[in-house]
Amino acid sequence: MPPGVDETVRPVDPLKYQRREVNAAAAQSGEVATVKLRFKQPDGETSVERAIVAYDAGGSWTQASSELRFAAAVASFGMILRDSPQRGTATLALVNQLAQSAGAFDPNGHRAAFLAMVAKTQPLLATPIASAE
Repeated sequence: MPPGVDETVRPVDPLKYQRREVNAAAAQSGEVATVKLRFKQPDGETSVERAIVAYDAGGSWTQASSELRFAAAVASFGMILRDSPQRGTATLALVNQLAQSAGAFDPNGHRAAFLAMVAKTQPLLATPIASAE
C-alpha cells in the first residue's frame, strides 16, 4: 500500500474476463469490455461507481464513424512504428486506407498532415536501420 493509504480500502475488483465461463458468456452476447468509473460529486463525501458494458454491434468498418476510422489509423500507425506485436496484420497501406476513408472533414489540416507523414514513412520502414558503430 502507498504511504498514507488506509489498508482497509477495498482491493481492486477481480478480472472479469479471465474466468472461462464469464468470457464464453460475454463472447456469445457480443460483450467486449466493461468500463468502471468511480467519482464523487464536488461537495460529496461518498464515491459512486458506474459500470458501462460495451458491445460489438457487428458492424463493418464502412459503418464506423469517420472519427473511429481515423483514430484506428493513428493507433495502427503508432503500433507499426514501434513494431508492436499487437499491431496484428496492420500495414501502412491499411493505415492510409483507413485515414483516407475517414472523410474530408479536416478544418485544420491535421488529417492531411497525417497522411503526408504516413507517405513519408514508407521508404524509411523499407530501409534497415544502420547500427551506430
